[in-house]
Amino acid sequence: MTTHHPIDAVPVVGCEVLDESECLRLLSLEPVGRLALTASALPVVLPINFTLSGRRIVFATETGLKLDAARARTVACLEVDGFDRFAHSGWSVLATGRLAEITDPHRLTEAEHLPLSPWAAPHANHYVELGVELLSGRRITRTATAVIARLRDDTKIQIQPIAPSDGDRLIRFHETLSAETTRTRFFALHPHLSNQEVSVFTHVDHQDREAFVALLDNEIIGVARFDRLPNSARAEVAFVIADRWQGLGLATLLFHHLAERAAGVGIRHFVAETLAENRRMLALFEHTGMVTHRSTDHGVVDLEMDISPNHNPKR
Repeated sequence: MTTHHPIDAVPVVGCEVLDESECLRLLSLEPVGRLALTASALPVVLPINFTLSGRRIVFATETGLKLDAARARTVACLEVDGFDRFAHSGWSVLATGRLAEITDPHRLTEAEHLPLSPWAAPHANHYVELGVELLSGRRITRTATAVIARLRDDTKIQIQPIAPSDGDRLIRFHETLSAETTRTRFFALHPHLSNQEVSVFTHVDHQDREAFVALLDNEIIGVARFDRLPNSARAEVAFVIADRWQGLGLATLLFHHLAERAAGVGIRHFVAETLAENRRMLALFEHTGMVTHRSTDHGVVDLEMDISPNHNPKR
């Protein structure tokens, strides 16, 4: 039976202790971790590609230290983490147990069909598992603070997370948008925000829902947000920029802040729906080099972007 690590008995101010289900969820989202074990009485930490199968961490390896440790049933642990440099937040999960080589023919067949693709040894043909006996996880949940940035014309702006107190200036911002800008954002004419929309847009949990605003002279000139899709590492993303400030790199700045924040809370893919005529937004997404899928249907373009730290953008 999986139990929590003893270090979780020590409270740390500013840290949230994660329960078992959340630890396992985070482990299931990450393809790479750090395997710690001992060899010749010395500590060794090795990066591995892995997948989670139930409560077993499975990875493929060639002949060498990791396989020897598995055959010796060595106690080891796997550490996995994610962080957001912008928000000064992050999480870590530590899974401890004994390594073992998978030799049973039936279980070997199962392992061979797992989504494993070792980077260093793509043809590795030995499978090892770490049965999770102790599980520990913590999350630092500090809210991001404001940062100063400059647009292409050298205008200095401030980018910060949206807050419930932004309701009035969000309304003022929306009222300044042209009919064309609101149409490309909402796919219909939308001159005014309802009270319910204002409440929804300004109340986010900074985990599954996040939004950043760009401020100039204490007024909003741009908004970017994501909403995580249910029980997944994917989130829908949307942007709207004041007409006067379009084409000056503001959407690009907001995209990168949003992507870094999303990666810090376990989101690995952005999805977006954009009108085919919205060339500026489509150009923004393509310029990131992160687009992995694009399709068009009845004038609406569906895109998916890989924002994971392990993805190599194509430019």
